[in-house]
Parts: sequence; structure tokens; C-alpha cells
Amino acid sequence: MLKINTKNLFSKKYSKNEERKARHKGKTKRIRTVLFIAFAIPLMLIITLGTSAYQITSKAMVSKYEESTDSTMATMTLYLNSVFDNVKSRMAELVINENLNEYYNRYGKEFTLQSRDYYNSARDNFIALKSSLVYISDYSVFGEIGEAITSHDKTLPKSLYEDFKDKDEAKVFTESGNRKAWIGRHPYLDSITVSSDDRYAFSYVVKLQKNNGFIVIDIDKNFMEEVLNTMTFGNNSIKALVTGDGRIIAVQEKHHEDGKIDSKSWEPNNDFSTAIQSTLDAKEIGSTSITYQGEKWLLEYSPIGSTGIMLYSLIPSDVIMKDVNQVRNLTVIVIIFGLIIVGVIGIKLSSDISNELLTTCNSLTTVSQGDLRVEFKTKRKDEFHMLNISMNDMISNIRNLISGMKMFTDRVKNSAEGVVEVTSQVHNTMNNVSKSVDGILEGVIIQAGDTEQCANKMSDLSNSLNAIYENSQQMNETADKTLQTISTGQIMVEELNNKTQDTVSVTENLISEIMQVQKKTDNIREIIQYINNIADNTNLLSLNASIEAARAGEYGRGFAVVAEEIRKLADQSKQFSNQISIIIEDIGNVIKKTVTSAEKTGEHMLVQVSSLEDTNKVFNSINDQVSSLVGSLKLMQGSMTEMILSKENILDDICNTSSVSEESAAVSQESGDMIKKQLMSIALLTDEADRLKVEVKKLEESMCHFVIE
Repeated sequence: MLKINTKNLFSKKYSKNEERKARHKGKTKRIRTVLFIAFAIPLMLIITLGTSAYQITSKAMVSKYEESTDSTMATMTLYLNSVFDNVKSRMAELVINENLNEYYNRYGKEFTLQSRDYYNSARDNFIALKSSLVYISDYSVFGEIGEAITSHDKTLPKSLYEDFKDKDEAKVFTESGNRKAWIGRHPYLDSITVSSDDRYAFSYVVKLQKNNGFIVIDIDKNFMEEVLNTMTFGNNSIKALVTGDGRIIAVQEKHHEDGKIDSKSWEPNNDFSTAIQSTLDAKEIGSTSITYQGEKWLLEYSPIGSTGIMLYSLIPSDVIMKDVNQVRNLTVIVIIFGLIIVGVIGIKLSSDISNELLTTCNSLTTVSQGDLRVEFKTKRKDEFHMLNISMNDMISNIRNLISGMKMFTDRVKNSAEGVVEVTSQVHNTMNNVSKSVDGILEGVIIQAGDTEQCANKMSDLSNSLNAIYENSQQMNETADKTLQTISTGQIMVEELNNKTQDTVSVTENLISEIMQVQKKTDNIREIIQYINNIADNTNLLSLNASIEAARAGEYGRGFAVVAEEIRKLADQSKQFSNQISIIIEDIGNVIKKTVTSAEKTGEHMLVQVSSLEDTNKVFNSINDQVSSLVGSLKLMQGSMTEMILSKENILDDICNTSSVSEESAAVSQESGDMIKKQLMSIALLTDEADRLKVEVKKLEESMCHFVIE
């Protein structure tokens, strides 16, 4: 039996939605927060990348700077070493010079022309030496004998050798036995030559071949400072040459705002001496980080050959980190601007998306409440525009679907009302048929009784015939009674024939009306097929809606609920149509059985009509015979014997008539039972049609929840 319950179909769902909203109230994350966090993560990665890049860059740049400084220091060391080697090689040539040795070993004891020639020749060699080597500022040659050779304007005393070898600057020779050495200062010689150590940076001192004199070659201080200036390490960087005896020649580099770079002599202090103390004995080039005057500095050092002189460069960390700091500052500025830009873009984007989604959610909430007049609007030209177009198309399709469903419910309602009306008509007709069949049954029963009575009468007639010989008067009376009985039988048979004809007509009408019901049933099947097509299209539409809702993500869940409800409604409609199909199929089967029974009833009725006609003929024959008997009563005596013989035939005919009457009664009883069954089936069909009408009304009330206009 079809059972459909659509009561509160949507109200329950809406109450569930309200409960769900209340349960999640206060727990919903704003997309602005999510997007901000999403933007913050790459920003943190960018900051981490910038920090890591700065650290790696700083290390690389410091390393490259140190490598560049080391390269510059190495190049300068090679250059200075070549300079000093050139001085040493030239001095080695002069030390073994014949004129020089002859003069200071033998001819210098007294003044002669020959000694003057050796002296002049030796002096010319030194003059040529100074003119060829621009980095030599002065020279002095003095021995135990002979006059001193010097580039100074002051004439040196003859006792200079004896006085010099006892001074501090000569101890490097007298105490260690060295024949040559680089010294930073020779104050005693400066006092004799009335000169100052500002003229030279350091001096190369060599003993004469027989250790009876010294050659002192001063290296020009200005030249050394210019050489140091060729090394550019940055503002405030210090470049210095330190001799083994502690003489420091240093310059400090200065960078001006106009882009000019200059250097000037720099007087070292105790902090500098302390800072380089640990590197004075270094045997190879190197670098270290030191703290000088409270700041970090890079100290580069390199020994210059075997001279004992060290080349130093002292570079502030600020200079080294200048480019690194520029990278750091640029990175910080880019990150700050990135943060600002990303923040503004993120806030703007998240606000726009949040507003669009909130608007869409509000519209979807209105749709979920049944109002399908909502139109999704947006000013955006991106995916939201496409989403709104898709949702508008979907809402339009849903409106069309709901409109079609309403039209369908109207048609089903009209069909149900038509079915109710037809079944009522059929029910009334079947009631009339049942009453007619009951009347026929009563007539047949009466006919059977009359036939039996006729048989009894014929038996009496036989007795009368047997007694006719004795009492003809009694035969006349019996004949009169027989005529009356035959008249009554004829009337009853005629009435039974008429009722049978009515039964046949009613049966034909019943079959015709049942065929109309079958046509209506076929129409209902077409409507059910239309319902199934609508349900299938609704399922496809709800599937597309679910896909669109899934694309919308979190904010498409409300629309997914609507799509799910539509899908359930389509499934229920399909279930209802399937149940109706089953009912219609049952009705069709019942109708087929009814048609078959009605056709059988018609056939029996035709047989009954034929039997009644035969009975009527028999009664007519009896009437004729009895009339003839009454008319020829006088002749009856003569043919009495023949009548007695035909008595048995008449009794057989009457028995046959009684049998036919009994069969007609049985057929009428069977027809009555079948008609009652048909009445029960039609009553069931009427009940189902009434239920369908009620359920359609409920469906119509549920559909009225949606507003489409």
C-alpha cells in the first residue's frame, strides 16, 4: 500500500540548519584571518630567507673582501720585496766594488790623487745608485779610514765609524755578527747629518767587505707612503710598515663626500702596537679580527721576505660590512615594503573575498529558507563572477523545476480527482449491476420454484389424466388451473428474460467503463514516466549543484544542503511514482480480471437468455397444448392414451427446465460474487486514489514553501 509522509518535510531540515548554525555560532573563522595567516607564512619565509641571505652574503662578502685584501697585500708584499731585493742586490754589487774597497781598505789613509780617484769613482757609483732608484732618499758610507761618502750636505767626521759602531743602532751588527740589516732609525747618524727620520722610512745597513765600515741606504718615507696609498681598503683604513726594531710607517685613508680619496701620515699609538704585537714574528701572510679602540677591525699582515719588515693593513669592520650593510638595509627595506604591500593587498583581497562570500552566504541562506527569487550579484570579474552566474543559472533551473513540479502536482491532483470520480461512477454502476444480478438471482430462484411447481402440476396433470376417465369435470378444472399456472410461468419467464437482458446491457456498460478506467490508468502511467524523468533531471541538477557547492568550499555548504534536499525530494518523488506504478499495475491486473469476469458473465447471460427463450417456447407450447386440450376437451378422451404417453416427455422437459434454472441460479450467484469482488477492488482503488489525492495535496503544500515569483 502506498504510504507517503511529506509532513514537515522542509521545516525539519530548516530546524536542523538553525540548530547547526547555533551550534557553530562563534566558532567560524573569518577568511580574513585565514588569508592573513596564509600571507604571513610566506612573509616569515621571506624574512627568514632575507636573514639567511644576509648572513650568507655577509660571510661571503667578508670572505671575498679578506681574499681581495690578502691578494692586495700579497701583491704589495711582492712589490716591496722586489724593491728591497733590488736595493740588496745593488748594495751587494757596491760592497764588492773594487774602487770602494780599495779606497776604504788602502788608499783612504792619506790624501793622494790616486785615493781621490777611488773616492770619486765610489761616490759616483752611489750618486748613480740614488738617481736610478727613486725610492732611495739618502746614503752614507763611512769606514775606519778615508772620508765618508754621503748625499747629505753636512760633511761627516772621520771618527764617525768608531762612534757609530758603539751606538744602539749598530748593536744589531756588533752583537749578532750580522753583515746587513734593515733598521727603522739611526738617530746618531741623523744627529751627525743634521737630518731627521721624517726623510726616510727605514734604512738598509751593510758592512763593508772587511767589516771596516758601513753603508747606510735610506728608503724614502714619502715613496713608501705613496706605495702604501696605492692600497685602497676603505675609509679610515690604516696601512703600515713595521720594521724589526719597531719603527712604524703608517698612513690612514680618508674618503670625502665629493668622492675624493686621500691619505696622510698616521702616528700610531700604544693600542696599535699592542694589537700587532702577536703578529710581529709571523712567517707568512695572514689575517685576524681584533678590537682596536673599542671597535672591530680586520688586521691583515704579511712579512716582506727576510727583511724583518711587516706589512700591515688595519680595516674597520664598518668598511668591510658597508656593502653587506647596504644589502642588509636593502633587504630590510624590501621586506618592510613587501610587508606593507602584502598587508594592504591581503587586507583588501581578504575583505573583498570575505564580503563577497558573506553576501553569497546571506543569499544562500535566503534560498535555503525557500525564497528562490534571490539573484546573486557581484561587481567582480573573476571566479566569483563565474560562481554567481552558475548559481543564478542553478536557481533559475530550480525555479523551473519547482514550477514544473507544481504543474505536475496540479496534473496529478486533477488525475487523482478524475480517478476518484471514475471509480465512484464505476462503484455506483457496479452497485447497480449487483442489484440487478441480485434481482436476476431472485427471479431465477422463483423460476426454479415455479418450474418445480410446474413439475408438480404436471404430476398432478398425470394423475388427472389417469383419473380423467373417471372425472372429466375435474380435468376441466385442472385444465383451467393449468392455464393459469402457464400464464403465470410465461409472465415470470418474460420478466426473467427482461432482467437477463438488463444484466447483459449492464455487463457491457461495465466492460466499457472498465476499459475507460484502463485508459485512465495508461494516462497515469505516462504521468508517472514524466515524474520519473523530472526526478532523474532533478538528481542530475542536484549533483551539479553539489559539485558547485563543493567548489565553493566552506561557504557552499548551505547551498549543498539545498541541493541535498532537492535530491531527496526527487528521490521521494521517484519512490512515490514507483509506488503509484505498483498500484496502477495492481489496478490494471484487477481491471483485467474484472473484464475477464464480466466477459464470462456476459457469456453466461447469453446462455441464460437462450435458455429463457427455450423455456418461453416450452411454455408457449404447453399453453398451446393446454389450450388445445381445453378446446378439444371432448376430443381429449380419445387421445388420452397419447397424452399419457407424452406425459413422460413433458416431465423430462420440465426437469431440463429446472436444471437450466438451477444453473442460471448458480451463474447468477457466481456473477454476484464476482461483482462484489469487483466492488471491493474498486473500493480499494477509490481509497488509493483518495490517498494519492491527499499526498498530492501535501506535496503541493510542501512545494508552496518555495517562492519563485
